[in-house]
Amino acid sequence: MSSVVSMASQPHRREVVLFLIALILPSAVLVGLGLRMIAQERVAAEARVADEWGGTVRQIRVELLSRLETIKREEIEALTSGSGQIHGRRYSNTEVELIATLKDGQVVLPWEGNGAEAVRRQLGTGPFADWMWQGERAEFRRDDQRTAIESYGRALERARYPSQSGYARIGLARALASIGREQDALIQYRQVLTISPDVTDEHCVPMFFYAAARLLDARLDQRQVQEQLGSIVTNHDWMAPATLRMAQALLDTLVEIAVDSSVRSAAAELRGSIAEAIPVTDMALSLQHDYPRLGLQYPSQPAGSTESRWIPFGEPGWLVSTAASPDGMMDVVIAVDAQTVLMPLRESNVWPTDQVGDVRVQSDAEGAGQLLGAALPGLEVVFPSAASGTDVAALQRTLYGVALLLVVSITFFGAFLVWRDVRRELRLADLRSQFVSSVSHELKTPLTSIRMFAEILQTKDPPDPRMQADYLGTIVGESERLTRLLNNVLDLSKIEQDRMIYRPRLTSLEEVAHRAVQAVEHPLGQEGFTLNVDSPDGLPPALVDPDALEQAILNLLTNAMKYSGESREIDLRLRSDDGHAVVEVTDRGVGIAPQELERLTEKFYRVPTAEKRQVPGTGLGLTLVDHMAKSHGGELRVRSVVGKGSTFAIWLPLEGME
Repeated sequence: MSSVVSMASQPHRREVVLFLIALILPSAVLVGLGLRMIAQERVAAEARVADEWGGTVRQIRVELLSRLETIKREEIEALTSGSGQIHGRRYSNTEVELIATLKDGQVVLPWEGNGAEAVRRQLGTGPFADWMWQGERAEFRRDDQRTAIESYGRALERARYPSQSGYARIGLARALASIGREQDALIQYRQVLTISPDVTDEHCVPMFFYAAARLLDARLDQRQVQEQLGSIVTNHDWMAPATLRMAQALLDTLVEIAVDSSVRSAAAELRGSIAEAIPVTDMALSLQHDYPRLGLQYPSQPAGSTESRWIPFGEPGWLVSTAASPDGMMDVVIAVDAQTVLMPLRESNVWPTDQVGDVRVQSDAEGAGQLLGAALPGLEVVFPSAASGTDVAALQRTLYGVALLLVVSITFFGAFLVWRDVRRELRLADLRSQFVSSVSHELKTPLTSIRMFAEILQTKDPPDPRMQADYLGTIVGESERLTRLLNNVLDLSKIEQDRMIYRPRLTSLEEVAHRAVQAVEHPLGQEGFTLNVDSPDGLPPALVDPDALEQAILNLLTNAMKYSGESREIDLRLRSDDGHAVVEVTDRGVGIAPQELERLTEKFYRVPTAEKRQVPGTGLGLTLVDHMAKSHGGELRVRSVVGKGSTFAIWLPLEGME
């Protein structure tokens, strides 16, 4: 049969070779010539672009660097004179997004210098720290809340700083709440709420945040919480990421629960400010993390240059540089918003306005424009496509491109059609070969058995009545097997010709299953199988073609016998589930790999494994079962585990059945 396939594929191979010689080769030559012409046109156009826009690029570079250096100088002067603060966000220029100090080659973000170390020292020294340690040990390790309350109270008596007082009151309130003294706990939380927002814990989180969360849970002091949060948000100082997230959570709660509409409105406005600050803070954190790889260790001038370097960073884009104060006491990193700093250039006469499109400064533009120089690495000026050459040259390149695309498309489409036809023919030839071989084997085996036992019965010395009955049963069983095989082939032919007709009527599933069991009873006994039938009482009738359903059950039982391996036990279950009648056949055999499940219902398809190729079959049974189920508004479901067996279930709808 393999020689048949090989012979069938030879004409198609010749067609492919002729197609390659007659069409693809000339097309390839044409494509090569066209690509060469397009490349020459592109080189000429790029040369014209470089000459035409070179002066404009130089002017843009000079203006942009001048503006950036002016911003840097003004900010450094403000810091030196004291009018600017490294921890605040009131910068002299609106383009500035961040100014942070540099220490040992690392960026120190503004909120990291807000006294966190001083707070740690205050909370970790003296008698206050000893009593707090005893309170926390009693609260968390021994669950002795009363001792914890006493220790926190002693710590509060010895508090010398607002941070110590707030820390002790929070612990005291927590311990009071844990033993049910909610009112006393709320009194302490209200005291903490009065502490200045400038008083923070060791993580730079304002101390009153912890009390605000508990008071909002109790629906208390909503306006005071909103006012305290407002003083934090509107003081124009940088806030630590943890502070921003906690403030956002508190404002979300206020917007949700506030009774007073003015409080709710103010909280919503503050929440908008927090939402604007979070992306900038995240960008600052990213800059701190990625700073070493930017190559901006101060001094930042490239060799032989007096210009500072401005490196593009992140999305939305920042331009980042470094600077030193005139007295040399402080190095800083400055980040400005790229789009904002470019806006004045767009409005000036440097920016060309007599061309179609726009000029954009991009980072990592993959060579599409002209570099702005060593002081602005990674930045390019990208010109509109209409300015890259004359209209005639652009039109020529477009026509060349369209023509080449058309030729290549036709070529590959034709090749695809030929390849698809050849593949389809080879696949059909292979399937026909497998089908003829399988059907021949399926026909030969039962015919051999029928002839052998019939000849025995024709002998002059017939066997005893019991053996004679057994031989006759074998002949009948093999005849029924032949009938089922022929029925499968005929049904497939009807399905392919769209002539398959089902005649559904109200049918007892138990009766259909019983007939199917009787039909395979003899082969089951010969093979030593045990068939367990589970049919509950009261199963409603289904609107189904009984003959088609019986044939489907027979196909599933036959498959279970073939692929049970060493197991000799099969289950047949009838049940109703979610408005459906379900017929399940389960074996404990070889199972099916997950990647093969989707192809089980393809006609002629059989799972390509060594042990299953030795099992006779035509690959039609599950195709017919699936068609029957879908034609009745149901489906065929499969569950299988390799080495443990498979379950095939026919689901048929019971809608409208009484």
